Amino acid sequence: MRDPEFIALRNKVLIGLITFIVFLVLIVLVMHRFLGNYNGKVYDDIVKDKTFVFLQVSNDCEMCESVEMVLDEHDIEYEVLTMSLRDRHKDVYQRLGINATTIKAPALFYIKKGEVVSYLSGIDNQNELDGFIKNYLGG
Repeated sequence: MRDPEFIALRNKVLIGLITFIVFLVLIVLVMHRFLGNYNGKVYDDIVKDKTFVFLQVSNDCEMCESVEMVLDEHDIEYEVLTMSLRDRHKDVYQRLGINATTIKAPALFYIKKGEVVSYLSGIDNQNELDGFIKNYLGG
């Protein structure tokens, strides 16, 4: 017969090991979801052939804030992709056939049924933005 203390210790070690493995798997899944190559809502909308607008911005872009204000004033719903995270969104650009390195912020994209209908890159004046909104977004 085995020693009851040994059996109790063995069971505690096994439970601890199983708990550690489950915890490790959960950590990996969470890291993959938030730090991995997840493209979020924009990619999901492209795959689902939705019609939507997304704005590519950069952290040091004053015009980006102006474009967002104009879109908000026109009640245009849009998603934002940040250029500093461009590598995380590479599947978005590949799926749309866009060379992300040639796009300058702010860039506004009109996507219809998963395809780029039109886009503006490096928006630098209000007239250009107003024309885009009028022609493509019904503003």
